[in-house]
Amino acid sequence: MKKIIICLIGILLLTGCGTSSNSEATLDMNAASKSLDAEMKDMVSMEDRELEAIYGIDLSLMDEYVIKSNSNKNGSVYALIKVSDKNKDEVKKQMDNFFETLESQSSLYSPEAVEVLENKVQTSVGNYLIYLSYEDTDKAYDLVKENIK
Repeated sequence: MKKIIICLIGILLLTGCGTSSNSEATLDMNAASKSLDAEMKDMVSMEDRELEAIYGIDLSLMDEYVIKSNSNKNGSVYALIKVSDKNKDEVKKQMDNFFETLESQSSLYSPEAVEVLENKVQTSVGNYLIYLSYEDTDKAYDLVKENIK
């Protein structure tokens, strides 16, 4: 059953479900981050040098960003990224690699964390990329949507 759900989520993500072309949309990243932190518990900001050196993310491609992970390494991660249209595809590639690396690292010590990471939500709204890895991704995404205008 889980494989069917994972396949359906993958198909929906590949077909663009949840993607908005409204470039006028704005996300209050600070408010969304506070809401996610209250729900997800024990979230800490990832260090810039860690994101660049270990995960290969070029932070200069992003206009604004908040990237946090759970201090207990349980697979909970979120990234809220504002990016220009010209950098969007490259940032998406780098974030795909970021999550692949997290899954690989987690496979060494926590199959549960890998499952949470594999079931992440990734979408875009206007110039914002949204990545949510959490045991209840629907609830996490609802919290983010409350901060989109």
